[in-house]
Amino acid sequence: MPSLDDLLAIATQTRPMIPMYVHLLASALFPIVTGAYASLSRPSTAAKPAKDHIDDEDDDEDDTPTQMEGLSPRDAIVFPVTAGLVLAGLYWAIKRYGAKVINLVFGYYFAGVGLFSVGKIINDGFGLGLGMVFPGYYAWKGRVWRVETSQRKAVALYDGKERQDGMSESREGPLPGWLGNLGLFYKMSDRLWSLRALSRQKYSVKLYAKNVVDSRTLLTALNVISAIAGTGIIAYNHFIDKPWWLTNLQGFAVSYSAMQLMSPTTFATGSLILGGLFFYDIWAVFFTPLMVTVAKNLDQPIKLLFPRPDEAGKDGADPVKSYSMLGLGDIVLPGLVIGLALRFDLHMYYLRKQRSATKTTETGETTAEVVKAD
Repeated sequence: MPSLDDLLAIATQTRPMIPMYVHLLASALFPIVTGAYASLSRPSTAAKPAKDHIDDEDDDEDDTPTQMEGLSPRDAIVFPVTAGLVLAGLYWAIKRYGAKVINLVFGYYFAGVGLFSVGKIINDGFGLGLGMVFPGYYAWKGRVWRVETSQRKAVALYDGKERQDGMSESREGPLPGWLGNLGLFYKMSDRLWSLRALSRQKYSVKLYAKNVVDSRTLLTALNVISAIAGTGIIAYNHFIDKPWWLTNLQGFAVSYSAMQLMSPTTFATGSLILGGLFFYDIWAVFFTPLMVTVAKNLDQPIKLLFPRPDEAGKDGADPVKSYSMLGLGDIVLPGLVIGLALRFDLHMYYLRKQRSATKTTETGETTAEVVKAD
């Protein structure tokens, strides 16, 4: 059993690494938590939203959730085999042609992936912040308020609906909660309403080329700003410099997007994926030099980097900077299972709120039906 002095010595040696460990854990949890919540959509056990109220900002709103690619047990078995073959191929290519050539090829590939994923995570982040400042609904003083941009007022709801007698309470400001009571914001009310309308205004963009493409999409100012920001980040990272924090940003974005595009579909498949990942990591990291060699030589967003305390240089040389690494696969694959569990939890929440009701038809027959919760 180690003595107290031994434990204190170990603690002293470990102390400089604690910030790096905290950084690593927080960085691993961030894309898992955000990606899992971003993958949520209205489950089949929930009722569709009522269409009794349509505001101008909801026009042309796409209520169809993003289709996720379902992973089968066969995919779970093929995953580690394919990953091992790809890893071995990259190891051979690096040894045969050098890391510079491989980084050049993969740089263009990940630049294309990054344009989408980085733009998306920026757009969703800005959208979350904008929704907190200019929400569509908010709770205040025991009531739910619906903000109506077209009428420039917030209306109190009673049992989820506005009173039909026109006696509903209203607020003049677009900001939620106590912010709407500040006199300063009443003076700026028109500007705030205009800013809210501008942030939610949708512009129709149509792309047409005869016999080639015919598509139409809706864009907001936030979408355009996010696309420009994402393009700037990728261009800087590709042509100017590749700091570790930009590599991590792209890693966050890729993980965040992947969790919204793939699902294990069942917990058995998810367990099979995690089991395959477990044995694949043991083989690739501890029994072969493949993983370490590829990760160290590929300067691409396939990993997260965490600065370690500087190591003393030899013979009075400058301190040597070093980094710990965490592969994106160790984030995305567990994150897929966490996202599945969260979606299942939401499914069960609405399932428990369902109730049975009887309905009388025009012919006088009584039928039973299931009423879904909103």
